[in-house]
Amino acid sequence: MKKVIIQFCTFGFIFLGIWFLLAQVDYIRIFQIKEKATQLEESLGNFYMDIITQSNKEIRKKEISEPIRKIKDRICEDNGIDAESIQLHVIQSGEVNAFALPGRHIVVNSELILFCQNAEEVAGVLSHEIAHIQKNHIMMKLSKEIGFSALTAMLSSGNGGVESLRILTSTAYDRQIEDQADETGVEYMQNSQINPAPLADFMYRLSAEESALQKQLTFISTHPETEERAKKILDLQQKKQIEYLPVLSDSIWKQLQKEIKEIRN
Repeated sequence: MKKVIIQFCTFGFIFLGIWFLLAQVDYIRIFQIKEKATQLEESLGNFYMDIITQSNKEIRKKEISEPIRKIKDRICEDNGIDAESIQLHVIQSGEVNAFALPGRHIVVNSELILFCQNAEEVAGVLSHEIAHIQKNHIMMKLSKEIGFSALTAMLSSGNGGVESLRILTSTAYDRQIEDQADETGVEYMQNSQINPAPLADFMYRLSAEESALQKQLTFISTHPETEERAKKILDLQQKKQIEYLPVLSDSIWKQLQKEIKEIRN
C-alpha cells in the first residue's frame, strides 16, 4: 500500500511539473512569430516575382502552362500536398533553370522545358523544387545568407531584391540540403508512379555538357556535382519495383515543345 501511495504521489508531482512548464510557454507569442514569418515569406515571394516578371514575360498560354501544371498537381496530390498552395510560373527565358521562391512559388524557365527530352525529366525537376518547398529550404537559405532583419529591411526599402534573388537562382544550396531534396523528390516521383531515371539522364547530360555550356546552363551552377547526384538517383530508383506510368502523352509533350519553340523564335 505504501508503495502505491508513493507511486501515486510521484505521478502527481510529475503531472504538476509538466503542467507548470507548459503554463510558462507563451503560446500567443509563438503563434505571432510564426504568423509574422509566414507573412514575411509571402511578401518575399510576391516581391521576387515582381522583379522576375519585370524583365521576363510569364507565359500564360494554356497549351504551355496547363501540361506543366498537370505534372505539378499529380505530384502534389499523390503525396498529400496541397497543389493549390504551390504557385507555378512558366517564364520565357533562355536560361536552363528552375527554382523555388518563398511563398511556395516555383519558376520554370521555358528553355529548361526545351532542354528536357521528355515529360519525366520535367517532373523530376518539379519534384526536386517541391521538396525544397516542403522542407523549408528556401527560407533556411535566405536566413543563413542574408538574415531575417535584412530581408525585412529589404522589403521596406525595395533595395537589394535583385542581389538576394540571385542567391536563390544562381548559387548552390548546401550539399546536404541538395541530397535531401533529391531523395525526397525521388520519393515523390515514385509515389506518383513517375520514373525517376529520366531525372538522372537529365543530370548526366548537364554534367556532360558542362564545359561547353557552363555560361548558358545556369542549372549546372546551382546544382553542382551533377554526375554523382545522378548516380544516387538511379540507386534510389532501383531500390523499389514500381510500375511507372507516363506523365504526358507523346502528342501533348511534342505540342508543348513546339509551342515554346514558336515563342522563342
